[in-house]
Amino acid sequence: MADKTGCPNSKDTQTPLWLTLWSARATYNHLLGRKLLRLFLFVLAEEFNRDISFVSLSDKATNPLNRGEDWEYIMNFCDRVNVEQEGPEIACRLLGHKIQSPQEREAMQGLTVIEACVKNCGEAFHRQVGKFRFLNEMIKLISPKYLGTKSPASVQKKVIEIMYSWQAGLPEEPKIIEAYQMLKKQGLVKEDPVYMDKEFFPPPPPRPKNATFEDEEKSKLLARLLKSKHPEDL
Repeated sequence: MADKTGCPNSKDTQTPLWLTLWSARATYNHLLGRKLLRLFLFVLAEEFNRDISFVSLSDKATNPLNRGEDWEYIMNFCDRVNVEQEGPEIACRLLGHKIQSPQEREAMQGLTVIEACVKNCGEAFHRQVGKFRFLNEMIKLISPKYLGTKSPASVQKKVIEIMYSWQAGLPEEPKIIEAYQMLKKQGLVKEDPVYMDKEFFPPPPPRPKNATFEDEEKSKLLARLLKSKHPEDL
């Protein structure tokens, strides 16, 4: 369902847990004893450090000064997503910001990291990119009502290619299909791109072998037996 701006409806971005806890520290200080307060501060520090770690990895993986894709940091980012319970949600929030960078190189690397996460971070990440909250951030790069007039052509092309690939390769996420079809109806995608990420699709099954002609030697042997006039060969 699209809103009046042309983007599918989504909920507001959630506030990080560590920020929520920090904002409520005065109340907890009043209600909790000293021991529980120490535990509260420990949880607060853990949440803060986790978010900082994600930010640091995303910054290194998308650094516009990188000469090429830095796969060490990209895979480290994917690993971090996989070990954190809220990793997919945090990653999508960070990368949604990266792909809208005014620096083309940073935006393109952000899209590369997203693709890497889709391939390496499983269904939990698929569910996050399949939400309108994240899809809207992709659509904004194409829609002239948002960043479409400012986004580099290379970034817009990559976004369309990715969404086309996802709507075919992630059929269990129907909102991706809905968002892509909306772009086509609005004329923002005039034709499907040629690009298709082959890693989403299994290779075609091998052609079944004829059991009688399993290999050339057996075929020749059968031919000799059929021509044989000896009863014991038949």
